[in-house]
Amino acid sequence: MVNWLPAHHALGLGSVLLAQYVGGSATLIDPADFVAEPMRWLRAVGDAGAPVLSGGPPFGYERCTAAATEEACAGLDLSHWSAALIGAERIRARTLEEFSRTFSPYGFRREALFPAYGLTETMLIVTGHQGPRPPLRLDLDAEALEHGRVEPADGETRRVRTLIGCGSPGVGAELLIVDPDTRQECPPGRVGEVWISGSVVMDGYWRRTVETAATFHGVLADGGRHHLRTGDLGFLHDGELVVCGRLKELVIVRGRNLHPQDIELTCRQAHPPLAGLPAAAFSVERDDEEQLVVVQGVDDAALAGIVDPEELAAEIGRAVTAAHEVDVYAVVLVPHRQVPRTASGKVRRTACRTAFDAGELRPLATARGLALHPRTRRGRPRRGARGAPARTAPHRRARRPQHPGRRRAAPPDRRRARRRAARRGRGPDPDPARTGLAAHDGAAQRAPPRTGRTAPDVRDRRRHGPRTGLSTLAERLPDIRAGGTPVERSAEPATDPESRHEPFPLTDLQHAYLVGRGTEFPLGGVSTHFFAEFDATGLDTVRLRTALDRMVARHDMLRAVIGSDGTQRVLPPERTGHTPVVEYDLRGA
Repeated sequence: MVNWLPAHHALGLGSVLLAQYVGGSATLIDPADFVAEPMRWLRAVGDAGAPVLSGGPPFGYERCTAAATEEACAGLDLSHWSAALIGAERIRARTLEEFSRTFSPYGFRREALFPAYGLTETMLIVTGHQGPRPPLRLDLDAEALEHGRVEPADGETRRVRTLIGCGSPGVGAELLIVDPDTRQECPPGRVGEVWISGSVVMDGYWRRTVETAATFHGVLADGGRHHLRTGDLGFLHDGELVVCGRLKELVIVRGRNLHPQDIELTCRQAHPPLAGLPAAAFSVERDDEEQLVVVQGVDDAALAGIVDPEELAAEIGRAVTAAHEVDVYAVVLVPHRQVPRTASGKVRRTACRTAFDAGELRPLATARGLALHPRTRRGRPRRGARGAPARTAPHRRARRPQHPGRRRAAPPDRRRARRRAARRGRGPDPDPARTGLAAHDGAAQRAPPRTGRTAPDVRDRRRHGPRTGLSTLAERLPDIRAGGTPVERSAEPATDPESRHEPFPLTDLQHAYLVGRGTEFPLGGVSTHFFAEFDATGLDTVRLRTALDRMVARHDMLRAVIGSDGTQRVLPPERTGHTPVVEYDLRGA
C-alpha cells in the first residue's frame, strides 16, 4: 500500500488498516508533501518493487498529470502498480485518459485503473471495477439523462455526456436504484437514488438518532428491510453502477463538502439589504469540473444606492471566496421572485440549477471568474496577479477617466458607513470589496466594546492636522490623552505586566480566534497558522536557531500558552527551551 491521504479521511484510514489486515506493508506520505510535490506519490509506488494497491480522489491523479515533466519522470517505473484505485468524487473520463496517456511510457497500464464507489457509512468500497478490461465508459444523451432516462448518444445527439462505470457490488453489498419520491424500484434504463443494504452498511451515526433514521432506515413503499439512502443518483448498466449526479444539495468542489446554506448566509452578510431575500448556491459541471454558482435574489431596496449591480455581484463573490476559500464560477443577480421556492418558502436549489443550465433565468447582472488565487499552469498562485472578475450585464455605464492626482470618491454606501463609524468613535468595517484571506484583521475593529478608555483617534485629521506622521503623533500623545475624547476599546489582557506569568483571561478577539467563533466576530475562513518557504544556499542553521531563540525571548506573546480553563499565561524565557529546527538531508533523494 502507498497512501498520501490523511488518516481522518475514510479512504486514507482504510488504506492503512488494509495493509495491516492482509499482512502487507504501507508507505505513508504526508498530505502536505504530496500537495507540494505530487510526483512523490508515483515515485513511492515505483520504489515498492512489488504489486501495489494505491489510489485517491480524481484530483490527485490530475495533479500528477499536471506535474509530469521529462525530468520529473526520469527513472519512474509504474509496472508494479496493479490496482490504481480512484474514487471519493465523481470520476471523469478525461482524468483517466490523460493520466493513462501521460504515464504509459513509464509502465502504467490502463487496465490497472480501479474506479470504485463507496461511502464512509459503508466503510469504503461498495462497488469496484473487476476484470482485466478497461473501465466502462458510456456516451449518453445529456438531455435525456437530465430527465432521468438512460439513452445512448448517436450521431444526431446534440449534447453528449460521458460517464464512467464504478464496477459491480462486492461481497456483502446489495444495490437498488430507487425513485426517491415514490420509494419504488426504478425499471432498467431509468436514473434513481442509489440504495444499499447488506453487511457493509454501518448501524448508524453515533448518538444521532434523527439523522440515522433519515439515512439508514430507507424502506421501499411495499415494506421490507432497511436500506442506506446515499443521496447519489445513478443507474445499473449490465450489473455495473454508474453514478451520474447527486440528489443531496451538498456542493462538492475539489474534494471539499460545502453546505449551500453556509454560502447563502455569507451572501446575505456581504450586503445587509439582502437579508431576508432568497439565494441559491449549487454546483454545475463546466469543462469536466464541478463549479460553484450563486444565484442571489434582489429587490428595489437591495439595489437602492447601488450604482453598478455588476459590482454588487462581484462583491458577493469575493465575500464567498474569502469566507469559504473556494473559487466562484458565477454570481447571478435576479429579481427575487425568480428564485424557485416551495410553498413554505424554502429555496429549491435543484430547480434553480436546472433553470441556470437551461438559460431560463433573467439576470440583472452577472459576475464570472471570481477565483481564490489566479493560478499558473502548475497550480501555484501567480505573483502579482489580480483575480479581477470578468463582468457581464445587460447595461454598462461609461466610466470617466480618473485624474492621476485625484482619488476616486467612495461609493455612497461606503461614505455613509464611514460617517456612522466616525460618530461611534471607531473606524469603519473593512471594505467587503477588498476583503480577502489576508484582510481579516479588520475583525478587531468589530470587537464589542468592553470598557471606556481615553485614546487618540488617529483617523481624525481635523484635530491632529492634515499630515500627522507617526513620530509627530507619538510626541503629542500625552497631550492628546489628556484632552482626548473617550473611545470604547477592549480591555487590556493583563493590567500588571509583572504578573503575565500567572493565568489571566483571554481577550474577546483571542477567544474568537483560538477557542470559539461568536456571531459578533465574522472572521470567515481565517487561519491562525502561517507557512513560509524560503530558498537559501549556505544556510547556517546554528545562527538561524539562535536568532529564533532570541526572537521568542524578546516577544512575550510568542511564549503565550492557553490552558484548558480558557485562560492564558506567558511562559518565562527559561522555560521555553530552544526553538525546534529540524534538518532533512535530501541530497540523496
